[in-house]
Amino acid sequence: MRTPDGDAAGVTEPVWNRPEPLGAAAGGTTFGLVAAPLLAGFALTAVVELVSRSDPGVRGDVATAAFATAAGLLIFTVQVSISASRYQVSPPDRIAWTPESLADPNWLRWVHDVQWRDEELARRHRARARYSYNAGIVAFLAGLVAVLLPDPGDWRPGRTVAVAVAGLALLVELLLIAGRPRTVRRLLVPTIADYEAERARIAVPPPPQGFRQMVGGEDLGPVLASVTEQLAGLNARLDGRRRWRWWG
Repeated sequence: MRTPDGDAAGVTEPVWNRPEPLGAAAGGTTFGLVAAPLLAGFALTAVVELVSRSDPGVRGDVATAAFATAAGLLIFTVQVSISASRYQVSPPDRIAWTPESLADPNWLRWVHDVQWRDEELARRHRARARYSYNAGIVAFLAGLVAVLLPDPGDWRPGRTVAVAVAGLALLVELLLIAGRPRTVRRLLVPTIADYEAERARIAVPPPPQGFRQMVGGEDLGPVLASVTEQLAGLNARLDGRRRWRWWG
């Protein structure tokens, strides 16, 4: 992996095992511990409702099987996400729990090795949770389509629109999971690779003046003075507009 500034003389190897992207841990927690339980609850409710019918029919049986599959996959997603959260501990928290590492290099090396091991385990758990979550969403949408299908000759406008929307959602989900065609995937869920391809055609603006001083903690006097001057000019223009509006 290339360093951010491309300086060969700087640090070339990462100290900590970082998730890629950095928000992967938070995103996995959101869909695994928030969205998956809610969808699993709806799926179980639908199964109970369908099973209680005296004659659900073929479509009811298909919907029951789809919702039951979705509930099982989503519950598995919750379990795997809980396991992943056990290992997703940030380096500052690890050092705070191991103050010995601040004074002993051996303890610091141990914290470093454990962090690399745990992040690799968390990455594997997140991958399994993502696979089961995607499969659960597909099964859930398939059950929704089966439930919404009307009887032959009973295609009223409202029911037709509902089936079309649910079917479109199922199709989009399958396209996103497959990643094909790429045009649809880039339009709905662009990835880092898409951004890099777009970046090659778009000029990236340089960092603002005073960026290194702001990040490095150097003298901020000139930077703050420039910002204050710009804010004063902006306030003057806003005051002029307010007076013009009042007189108008």
